[in-house]
Amino acid sequence: MRRNGFPGSRQPILDPLETIECRDAILTPEGGEPEWPEADAIIGNPPFLAGKLLIANLGEEYVSTMFSAYEGRVPRGADLVCYWVVKAGEHLGQGASKRAGLVATNSIRGGANRRALEKATEGRAIFDAWSDEPWVIDGAAVRVSLVCFAPSDDESREPQLDAQAADAIYTDLTAARKGQAGVDLAKARRIARNGGVAFMGDTKGGPFDVPGDLARRWLREPSNPNGRPN
Repeated sequence: MRRNGFPGSRQPILDPLETIECRDAILTPEGGEPEWPEADAIIGNPPFLAGKLLIANLGEEYVSTMFSAYEGRVPRGADLVCYWVVKAGEHLGQGASKRAGLVATNSIRGGANRRALEKATEGRAIFDAWSDEPWVIDGAAVRVSLVCFAPSDDESREPQLDAQAADAIYTDLTAARKGQAGVDLAKARRIARNGGVAFMGDTKGGPFDVPGDLARRWLREPSNPNGRPN
């Protein structure tokens, strides 16, 4: 968004919406990466789509092209929204914008999504964020995170997380605050000597709860190699 004002005026004037260039695609029709124009700020509500749903919704060819274009920049398991987040961070890094503020899925705080946010904010700082907010639009109710970041040397505004002052905001959208202990858990690393000691076990990707009666009936089937239960 560009902000203009008359000479000598303290009141900025926002350009009409029809004069503001938008780049809401991360791939051109030819499969290349679009060039974003220079702007004072990048503001948007990019589409959300979980990493495991990309191919089913966008097609294997599109997703494969997208993975190739953003190789080493966006983790392949990340939500679609993360491509906008990373591209916005790179735009700031090139000096082509001063600030970015995006609506993201609230899962931006963990896993591959958080790693994408970490990539987007390398050399930059989150100066304002809401970690987990309700978002209701067109009958859909979801939870979102809102993240605003700028170059690290931009000290024009004190950081705020969830409308409360903070010393620093981490990429898992927790914060260090005055008078409180603040630890960036996103920087935690695995202890090598714990390798092979324990395993988290199976992790369900969806509901797979079998009623006890049905499970015992399955166990009694003649084809069951595990034998009959007591």
